[in-house]
Amino acid sequence: GPRLLGNIAIALELPDGPVRLAGFENHAGRTYLGPGATPLGRVLRGNGNNGTDGTEGVRGGPHGTVIGTYMHGPLLPKNTAFADWLTATALGVELDPLDDTLEGAAHAEAARAAGV
Repeated sequence: GPRLLGNIAIALELPDGPVRLAGFENHAGRTYLGPGATPLGRVLRGNGNNGTDGTEGVRGGPHGTVIGTYMHGPLLPKNTAFADWLTATALGVELDPLDDTLEGAAHAEAARAAGV
């Protein structure tokens, strides 16, 4: 089928609460999650895994820390809450807060571009 291309926003749950990721997708693949597989998030705008079921990515592993996604580009700099969670989880530590003013502006622009 046609490429799934454009801005995307998804909602997901992290241990500290709900998070919205905003980014970009450009893929011709179609992913359909099997029984027992958990999507990374729910599509707010965009196509996600296959353009039809409203899911994006996959989250797995015994602690829910294995992540797969079609979102790419500057995903982590534009989504600091997700980047912080990913980094803290990988290191097994709590991170000291940083000034995320510029990153917050990048996230807001990516979310605006995705229409949310």
